[in-house]
Amino acid sequence: MISANKGSAIMSSVDLAGFTGQWVALEGAKVLAHGKDIKSVYSQLKGASLRSVLFAKVPGNETMIL
Repeated sequence: MISANKGSAIMSSVDLAGFTGQWVALEGAKVLAHGKDIKSVYSQLKGASLRSVLFAKVPGNETMIL
């Protein structure tokens, strides 16, 4: 399992501009899969080892309150 701090570090180190509003599966700085919903992203990874994969939704243009 990836900690929240490590997940944040991974997300900030990868250029995800082309994936705005989509779900992504990341392994380190590599985008393994992407799509509009997490179920489709997960299904793209069938047969792959998921031990160090981070699933995250890339923020869109919506307002974020931090």
